[in-house]
Amino acid sequence: MRFHLGQNLAVFLLIAFFAAALNFFTPEIKGGVFNVFGPLQKTVWNTGSGLSDFFRAVLNRTELQKQNEDLAAENENLRAELVRMETLEKENNELRKAADMEANDTMKLMMAEVAGRGMSADIFFLDKGAKDGIRNGMAVISAEKILYGIISEVYSSYSAARLLSHPDSSVNARVYDTDISGAVRGEGNGKLLLDLVPREKELKADSLIVTRPLANDYPSGLIVGHNKTSEGSDVEPFQQASVVQSGAVEEHRFLFVITDF
Repeated sequence: MRFHLGQNLAVFLLIAFFAAALNFFTPEIKGGVFNVFGPLQKTVWNTGSGLSDFFRAVLNRTELQKQNEDLAAENENLRAELVRMETLEKENNELRKAADMEANDTMKLMMAEVAGRGMSADIFFLDKGAKDGIRNGMAVISAEKILYGIISEVYSSYSAARLLSHPDSSVNARVYDTDISGAVRGEGNGKLLLDLVPREKELKADSLIVTRPLANDYPSGLIVGHNKTSEGSDVEPFQQASVVQSGAVEEHRFLFVITDF
């Protein structure tokens, strides 16, 4: 805009100068001067207009680019806020489920955030530790009462838990709504096996397996998973069946440690 005003002023002064000066010359001289300087004046004016349009286009493009950058930054902020709200909503849902569980049960729960996995695929970490009242042997469950693991190591502000699939894990269990009992033990790499089921018991595929502790280690009725078809020969006293765990730790940001029941 300043360039345009300066251009107009310069041309105006140039024309005024010619007009004033030519008053002292004859018509023939005036015509000659206009013939010489007229095209030059037109070229200067057109060039100035072109430059003005060029700089205006550059400024408009810069302004448009800045607006696009501002919109992109605003979109990123909105996405971040949406993720934060979704996380809070999920956390609140988990807390509500836990509150309902405590209201309808005798269990006391400590909510903990999953802090990662160990070198072994069958170990995971929680952000609660000894200072929060966590102890070895406590069960780790979801808000749906799915048993995921048992606390195996406790530090001041965090703890490690073995998944049920860990080779050193074993929990007493039964087929839901039956008297068929056995033990679920880990085989590593996410694999579970229902073992020590008496041969005379009819073990149907896809039965729900829940905990049935023989000691006061963890509550009864926690969900473990579903069994597949039984394995083993007819001459062996016990039958086995692989178990598909209900859910996975990776599906949860928060889990619950049973501190008392």
